[in-house]
Amino acid sequence: MKDLTLAEIKTLSDFFNYLSIAWFTAAAATPLFSPLPLNQKVLSFLLGAIGAYLLLLIALFFARNTKR
Repeated sequence: MKDLTLAEIKTLSDFFNYLSIAWFTAAAATPLFSPLPLNQKVLSFLLGAIGAYLLLLIALFFARNTKR
């Protein structure tokens, strides 16, 4: 992290934040409106929510390393 500028760290934080939104939309929300069996919908939603949460944690890691 020493080699990155403040703007680069903020960019990484924003990237992972947007990626978590896209991941949640594609993996969690979209299958709820598809004709999948209920167990696949629940599994997809859980995996999508967990993936989005992990990506948000990465985004927060980068955001905490920025000085205000």
